[in-house]
Amino acid sequence: MFIEVIQYSFPMGRSADIDDLLLNTFGALLGTITWKLFIFSNKTLNSKPTERNNVIF
Repeated sequence: MFIEVIQYSFPMGRSADIDDLLLNTFGALLGTITWKLFIFSNKTLNSKPTERNNVIF
């Protein structure tokens, strides 16, 4: 969003558009979700089995 505000405030041959802001926000959200899923799946794959009542699951 900072870059979009700079582009709007200081016209240097580039234009700021609401589509840029929406798509950048969507991309950041998608990247965050993907990263969290990657971290979660990596933790579950590397976790040790738990013991309950002397039975390993």
